[in-house]
Amino acid sequence: QHEIKVCSHDGDLNRAEKLLLEMYRGGLVPTQVEFNSVIHACTRYGDTERAEVYFRIMEDCGLTADHVSYNSVIHACAIRGDEQRAQQWLSR
Repeated sequence: QHEIKVCSHDGDLNRAEKLLLEMYRGGLVPTQVEFNSVIHACTRYGDTERAEVYFRIMEDCGLTADHVSYNSVIHACAIRGDEQRAQQWLSR
């Protein structure tokens, strides 16, 4: 958990994503914090689509999105100037 969070905050999206996927493929369900870290890393790059993919995977794993999850995806929309998409997330 700690390593994914560090990678995310250091802006190393590829490494954070790789660690998360290794956990998932190894039969471990990543925690909400780990998913949020990867979603946050996607946000730093304005990669809304990737952030949304990890948001959906998190929900598919049975984890509940929290305000951090939503704020990160909305922020990714804002970075890209996609007001309509941000509004859609705000109304979820």
